[in-house]
Amino acid sequence: MFASQINLLFLPGRNLCFLMRRRPITCLVCGLCLFVMAGGAAWYFWPIVYFWEAQRALSLDLLPEATAAINSYLEHKPNDPEGHLLASRIDRLRERYDDAEKHLDEYKRIEGSTEGSQLEWVLLRAMGGELPEVESGLHYSLEKNDPHSDLILEALIYCYLKECRYQTARYYLEKWLKKEPDNVRALSWRGWVREILDFKEEAKEDYIRVLQLSPKHQDTRIRYVHALLNDKNFPEALEHLKILERDHPDHPEVKYALAVCRANYGETEEAAKLLDELLVMQPNNARALHERGRLIQAPLQQEKWFRQAIQIDPSFIEARYSLWNCLKTQNRSAEAESEKKKYDETVANWIKLKNIFDLLEKAPGNPDLLAEAGNLLLLRNSVVGQGILYKALMISPNHKLAQEYLAKHHEKIGKKAPPRKTVPRSPN
Repeated sequence: MFASQINLLFLPGRNLCFLMRRRPITCLVCGLCLFVMAGGAAWYFWPIVYFWEAQRALSLDLLPEATAAINSYLEHKPNDPEGHLLASRIDRLRERYDDAEKHLDEYKRIEGSTEGSQLEWVLLRAMGGELPEVESGLHYSLEKNDPHSDLILEALIYCYLKECRYQTARYYLEKWLKKEPDNVRALSWRGWVREILDFKEEAKEDYIRVLQLSPKHQDTRIRYVHALLNDKNFPEALEHLKILERDHPDHPEVKYALAVCRANYGETEEAAKLLDELLVMQPNNARALHERGRLIQAPLQQEKWFRQAIQIDPSFIEARYSLWNCLKTQNRSAEAESEKKKYDETVANWIKLKNIFDLLEKAPGNPDLLAEAGNLLLLRNSVVGQGILYKALMISPNHKLAQEYLAKHHEKIGKKAPPRKTVPRSPN
């Protein structure tokens, strides 16, 4: 009985061998046909793997990987509208607005204007600097439980973070995470906001969760390393730095964090080497200049590094404090007192800026507050500062203070104020 069952297993093979002996040409033709059909099916369906990979990378907030995957997909399927819509969203999140616009144009050419593409145009406008013109409509869609509310929340939060409206961003992040508790991008952004708002432990919890869900999330791992360094938790920071050094050895933040770790372990020569490498890559890195000066024992040499850091970033509080102490050590009382006044003024400006941000949470469209915030931010981050000043002018085109601050800034850097580029309105 058992032998009979075994023979049944080999019966199809025997029949196939018999058929091949009797009809070799027919079997060859059938085999070739099956091979061609299988190859054709593979050629037709294989590109969808790239599309799925782009979606997966986007869900893990790995945007460069998502771009590479969707570009590969579109090389094989250049006329797929959904591919262009996904590519547009990825480019929008990467602030590659011109590329996002091109993909939307391609989508319209292939598919025409649809609800999905119209929403992408609105989100592109919002993130491209025209939030005041579309914000009320986006909030209305959220209130009506729009099926694409996750995309709307994502774009609104991005805009609020860019405008330093951290409390508002946090509110909408909580709404987003209530719907999607394991959304990597939302967790990463909330961790950053919590850290800025001084909820340090909660921020680290978000960072840990992001790294559990998306271990390759480089920005979050770097932020977590800095949080560990601030806590003087150098052993754990080094464990994460080993991963970053393996995957991103030339990343400026990785070199800087490694240098801080080495310095705190007394390995000053290795720390100095890392900072020197970083300063070759980024000569105007104020933090690296300040840290390099801290590695030197001679006060006169320290002073040179600290002054270079302040020249690049006059709002750098830590560097001003270090310079003040350095001058006191050299018994240069008058210069030290002068620097102490500048340090106090810098601290006062940061307190003033924080208070303005608190007021802007309640009155985000107040052009006077926006102008003051933009002016204070110009020293620290000229791109963000100019963006806020341009928003003040969008709300009030003839606002004198905003115009004066922008004119002085561009005169200082020796450039004419560039025309403000906006994302075009969605085509009808």
